[in-house]
Amino acid sequence: MKITTYTTTGIKEGEIELPLIFSTPFRRELIHKAWTNITSHKFQPQGRHPTAGQDVVADSNDPPTGQGVSRVARAQGGGGGRQGQGAEVASTRGGRQAHPPIVSKVIYKKLNKHYVQQLRLQHQKKL
Repeated sequence: MKITTYTTTGIKEGEIELPLIFSTPFRRELIHKAWTNITSHKFQPQGRHPTAGQDVVADSNDPPTGQGVSRVARAQGGGGGRQGQGAEVASTRGGRQAHPPIVSKVIYKKLNKHYVQQLRLQHQKKL
């Protein structure tokens, strides 16, 4: 592949032959994947308190056969308020989260060697 060269004043000077790397196709998906992986390095680990949603005193009446109520743990106490309401379980109001995010989850994304080699080709082509 040949391109024309120009002087600093804008006059056509000649033609030069470009290296073969400039004939390789431009791959947008590769650059996009590298960009998303690099931005993942800024992610902040997310997590929840280990006892979140389980701070209320609740006991289950196991098994509550023949009483016409579900087997969900109920809040203890008397005098109204939360007494007798379901608590500590993921399906109740104010209960724990079913599958909370954990801090030890790996959120640092990496590229495999094949993608790195392809990216180097794209970078050389850009230069």
